[in-house]
Amino acid sequence: MSDATFLLFPSPQPMKFAEGDAVYVWLRSERDTGRARFLQYASDRHGEARVQVQFLCNDTTCHANPSRVIPVYLESLRHAELNTQLPLVLVTADTMSYRKLARSQTNRSDRVVEIGSSYGICTDILSQHCDSVMGLEISASLFVESQRRFPSLRFECVDVLSNSERVRTIMVNVNKVFVDIGGNRDAQSVIKILHF
Repeated sequence: MSDATFLLFPSPQPMKFAEGDAVYVWLRSERDTGRARFLQYASDRHGEARVQVQFLCNDTTCHANPSRVIPVYLESLRHAELNTQLPLVLVTADTMSYRKLARSQTNRSDRVVEIGSSYGICTDILSQHCDSVMGLEISASLFVESQRRFPSLRFECVDVLSNSERVRTIMVNVNKVFVDIGGNRDAQSVIKILHF
């Protein structure tokens, strides 16, 4: 998938924000209240670095710890005038980062599929931030358990590598795909998944 923009999350380099950049402030809540705009760099009364943001939900401002501020990547790419027609692939190595992306990189109009939905925990997080979500899981026992835990969400038991026609049907009108392979697939299988 050479015709894509690949980004590592979290970035190994400190993030630099410009005034007006779309950001997400990592809050302890699962609610969609962390969406904000970057205003400026600042420091608190102890001289600690802070980022001043304005929350979109109520226009309030606050000074946040920079480690809790995540760029909204697609909007950042548009702002940088990069090609946003190419698929954006965000790669992360751990569950907490994956769940941060689920909250910060989706919006209310998104139609999302999560490949490798496991117990459905991240599928549930996604459901709180987008229009629709479906979890795809290869394991029949995890599929049953996710349906039991989250009966209002849609899950399907399917091997995306062997059922490409079914997956293509599912992907109609989907604009974001989250892939959680949990480290148990080889690189070639991941590349095959990314071709959908």
